Amino acid sequence: MNEELEEILNDTTSEMGGTDSAYAALLRLFQKNRMLLVPPRLLPGQVVFFTYKPVSEAFLNRRGHYDKYPLVVVTKVHKRGFEGVNLHYLSPKWRSQLFEVMMKQIPLLPPEEAEDWRSRFLIKENTLPSSARFRLYKPCFRRYLNEGVKRKPVVIPFDFWSDLVQANLAAFKTTGTSARRVQPQTVYTKTYKRFIGGD
Repeated sequence: MNEELEEILNDTTSEMGGTDSAYAALLRLFQKNRMLLVPPRLLPGQVVFFTYKPVSEAFLNRRGHYDKYPLVVVTKVHKRGFEGVNLHYLSPKWRSQLFEVMMKQIPLLPPEEAEDWRSRFLIKENTLPSSARFRLYKPCFRRYLNEGVKRKPVVIPFDFWSDLVQANLAAFKTTGTSARRVQPQTVYTKTYKRFIGGD
């Protein structure tokens, strides 16, 4: 893992996951390395990191939980927001396995078309390969509305993809006026049950 990133994670994250300090320090690291990119519009295949608070009444009424700092592989972009796979809903082990399969089976934007650090997956809009190896992504699929995005998505530099996939940066919270943090393991268990159940 990148030494500076490892130091940031050790200093700013907790057992419960990411914090505002971790988010800010991560952006400073990208800026220091001249890799901070906040795109005017998102593209399918980009790996992005941002802050979010749900606004959909349907979602809020379910009284579920959400990730304040999503790490998303974008699959579709539309006027009201975007959709994608939030890797944080998988445990680090399963997250790494899914991402490894993605790196092997989904082509990247050719180097001549983008600097390496701006690389993205070449994903056809809203589709991922149907191989059984990709089934893990289905319980992690989420829709994000623009009005719920509190800080605009930042494109994760290619050099940091693997490190951030393994990092403990999620911050799962319940909805409602008395929102509280949710243990990551609780979320991972629910994701695994959905995967086993075929959701």
